[in-house]
Amino acid sequence: MKEKCLYQISQIPDNERVLIISEGLHRIASHVETLNKTLSVLSNKENRRGYSILRQTCEEEAAKYLILIDYLRHSRRNIDSKHKFIEYFYNHFVRLLYVDYYYTSPATWGEVKDYIEQQRPSLYLDGPMRIEWIFRNELLLKREQKIYVDYVEMDGNHQWIGPDEIEIYDTGEWEIKSNIINLVLAMEEICISDPHSLFTIESEWSSFILKDNTHWQDILKMNRLVINKIMTKVKKINNKMIKSTKLVNDNWSFPLINVDLKMKKIKENELKEIQNNWWPE
Repeated sequence: MKEKCLYQISQIPDNERVLIISEGLHRIASHVETLNKTLSVLSNKENRRGYSILRQTCEEEAAKYLILIDYLRHSRRNIDSKHKFIEYFYNHFVRLLYVDYYYTSPATWGEVKDYIEQQRPSLYLDGPMRIEWIFRNELLLKREQKIYVDYVEMDGNHQWIGPDEIEIYDTGEWEIKSNIINLVLAMEEICISDPHSLFTIESEWSSFILKDNTHWQDILKMNRLVINKIMTKVKKINNKMIKSTKLVNDNWSFPLINVDLKMKKIKENELKEIQNNWWPE
């Protein structure tokens, strides 16, 4: 058996490719739903560590769902970018980026690109003067510190760190709703992963061009158009679906396409050189 073969779908005819994506989305959504039910059992202070680790897993799976959806939201003019994009499905950092992104509320596509660039560096400088200390990428650091105990070096000092350090600053994570989990479950509720829905998404987005000044209102308009077309195929619409329709419409954000989402490798020596050459104004 050969694993991680999703990249091969770019060589498959459109109709068959959409069917494969549809099956994958259904499976991911089912997995997210199952994990989310377990989270509800663990949502208390006594089980906070298990809750935190499981929620991390659940949110990353939800991110895979949205990566597949964004694959279909590419314009026909960016076919090469579309084929490369599918590789992000297996990228841990990109999945973390998606999770964090869905806690933001950008007004324009330009703001989305700025956000992505701020998150990508593998190392960065910070401190009272934004220069004193070198830190690892925050998205990866938070993930690893939730899950693992490790022996680390910080500013020349060595120490053990792990979940204990995070739990000192307990914020009651179980009391904060997960935007990406709720969005994916709502999408599944309104049949977005069905083949006819995916064909609609791909068709409507095929001529949409994102520009720096593309506004959230433009995305809302596209959301309404796509969702309305999808819902016309649904035979029975209940109150839960109506509620889910509103949630999807209001929270399905800009697609993270046509930009580099991979982590940007920063050399520690380069940051140390910046520190050494810095002088207060």
